[in-house]
Amino acid sequence: KTMQFYRRSNLGMALEETINELVEENDLSESLREFLMKHYDSILNEELKKSCEPVRTSIEVEGDIDSYRILQGESLILLKDASLNFNNQIQNFPELLVLGQETRPMIEKYRYQFNN
Repeated sequence: KTMQFYRRSNLGMALEETINELVEENDLSESLREFLMKHYDSILNEELKKSCEPVRTSIEVEGDIDSYRILQGESLILLKDASLNFNNQIQNFPELLVLGQETRPMIEKYRYQFNN
């Protein structure tokens, strides 16, 4: 079963209005109208699920370390004459503050603290 929430979007309302006009003019049957709207719901739900999948990308940061602090799994690094490469687009900065956080799940972080 698919959600019909997206029928209230601009696209969904325009599609429904157009299909209703075709039904009123007897160019489409009522059963075909229902099939088209259910197909719209299904396709839109599938495409939105695909767009919510994680995107794999990388960021490259280069520069001279001016100062840094690491405290409780968080890093603070100040770079001088830094460059940031994101999707092959390079941006240069006289100063760049990089914030990092431990990537282990929180449960692992707490398990480590309790066991040590």
